[in-house]
Amino acid sequence: MINKKLSTQISDFMPEFKLKILYFNAGIYGKNDSIDKSIGIGFATNYQLNIGVNVHVKELEFGEDELVSLTFWDISNKENFKFFRQSLYRGISGAVLIFDISDLQMYEEIKKLLADIQEVVGKKVPFILIGINSSISDSGSPLDRKEIDSFIEIEGGVYMETTDKIEEQFNEAIYDLTRQIIEERMLLH
Repeated sequence: MINKKLSTQISDFMPEFKLKILYFNAGIYGKNDSIDKSIGIGFATNYQLNIGVNVHVKELEFGEDELVSLTFWDISNKENFKFFRQSLYRGISGAVLIFDISDLQMYEEIKKLLADIQEVVGKKVPFILIGINSSISDSGSPLDRKEIDSFIEIEGGVYMETTDKIEEQFNEAIYDLTRQIIEERMLLH
């Protein structure tokens, strides 16, 4: 028999929601340290061979008395891990997808990844698409902003375009993504 007082104390610290969030950086390592620090993602120098995923947990206060546990699945963009990806998509609640706005190939990879996720999950998945402007030159982006806006409208995501110093904006975007996921779940129940 569990002590009623102990049971209440334990439930005070248990998250109301546990959400699996896919985190995919299309190759901008070192360009978005603010984002990585915000959710505790970083590359260890003494890592062991793995299956191309690192898991990080961030607790988020949501509402007055609710705690949400976000488990970020940081998947590798390396070619030799791509065949594991589909098994990692199962059970995700949302996604954070990051690419360099000056790299059309990265953008196309992100679009394909999202299509793969939706095929495995069987529905549209709430996501944040973050375009990092890492180019210092004035050459501009080969990506047409109208193309990105159209993609976001069709797929139902949120788009942020920024430089690599965006920790506060990113935290707000994660909060908005979390709210969107929770509201969607509440409508289903």
